[in-house]
Amino acid sequence: MLPGTPRFMGHIPQRFKTYGQTMAQVPARFSHQVEKRVYGDVIAVLRKLDPSLASVGVSESRLGLVKDFATTAQEAQEQGVPIWQVHGGNEGHKTEARLAFRTIAKAIIARSQSRTRHSSA
Repeated sequence: MLPGTPRFMGHIPQRFKTYGQTMAQVPARFSHQVEKRVYGDVIAVLRKLDPSLASVGVSESRLGLVKDFATTAQEAQEQGVPIWQVHGGNEGHKTEARLAFRTIAKAIIARSQSRTRHSSA
């Protein structure tokens, strides 16, 4: 076991279809339903146990988005590399994947540092 107390940092919607630069209509509707469930089934439950276990609200709980990168994701698994390092594949998907995962990493780092600052205060 690692030292410390685990806490909910957020959720990451993934493998959804896009239309233009936004989430397609049906996945967007389901994403909204998932966020409601994240609050009711995760955040609210953790807060009853200990408010510090889920300090983010549902509106801040999305860490980022990972759309469906189609065969580029499969190629990354086969090659054992991140999506953005796939040999061949869709260049647009590789660029979007790098940005998506960088955004998620930055959100996790920021929330981890925020937690550390609050814990030491």
